[in-house]
Amino acid sequence: YVLKSTPVIVEELEEVQMNLQTVLTMRHVKPFRKIAQELLTSLSETSDTIESWVKVQTMWCALESVFTGGDIAKQLPKEAKKFAKVDKDWAKIMIKASQCRNIVECCADELLQNTIPTMYAELEKCQKSLEGYLEQKQKAFPRFYFVSNAKLLTILSQGSDPLAMNAYYENVFDAIQYVEHDKKDKTIIHKIHGDGGDGHEVIPFIKPVKAVGNIEDWLTTILNTMRLTLKYHARSCAAGVFEARSDPSNKLRPLVDSNIAQFALLAIQIMWTYETQTALEQCKTNANAMYSNALKQKNVLEEMQK
Repeated sequence: YVLKSTPVIVEELEEVQMNLQTVLTMRHVKPFRKIAQELLTSLSETSDTIESWVKVQTMWCALESVFTGGDIAKQLPKEAKKFAKVDKDWAKIMIKASQCRNIVECCADELLQNTIPTMYAELEKCQKSLEGYLEQKQKAFPRFYFVSNAKLLTILSQGSDPLAMNAYYENVFDAIQYVEHDKKDKTIIHKIHGDGGDGHEVIPFIKPVKAVGNIEDWLTTILNTMRLTLKYHARSCAAGVFEARSDPSNKLRPLVDSNIAQFALLAIQIMWTYETQTALEQCKTNANAMYSNALKQKNVLEEMQK
């Protein structure tokens, strides 16, 4: 059970309280003043109880999915135990409340009034512990700062299943749609798949990544392996530049086709920079150096357009 239509009830309570306050200012209220004041106090206490009740419900709803299952509950056993007790008390007061149709009588219940503040205090402790837990995970893997707390909780609660992370790589890494796992062992990751739909680029890691342990640890391993892989491709392209320079019409195309688009572009830029710098240095002894270089770069562009 959960509270519903509380704004309507609160609005009606406020309206009745205003009417009672107006009545108390009248001179004819003297015989009924005590009854009116008691009723006003009762309505005021009801409003305060509803406000506290709604706060507890909001926190309970936010924490229920976190502490009633998943990996987070296992990593925060003390807080999970606290929440289990609160959850049990919550079920009791909600079942009892569902049997009472009068909000004033319901909020006047002694058990409810004594339980709500205690529940709120315990849930607040659980919330603070959870925030500290998230901060700890964000420090361990700073890219988690780019993810909303709600989404981060979902990621961490499914941390024991590496395949579940495929739905969230775009939130953590730029331009990565998902990673490819080994068909026999889902804890082994072989390739990165970029975004872009059909025809997207696939980059094999230079060595497989083992997705075991805490999720922030193996995501850090993915990040480091990705950097090493990209450095490897950058060196490979740079090494192929000097071979392509000797015969751009025959060797440039194989260099471009055999590499990732961004690194193929990097190779062409390295070649352009090297040859243009060399031409500038030769200007003193060769008046046609820049003209010859311009023709050569034009041939490269024409070759790339084929």
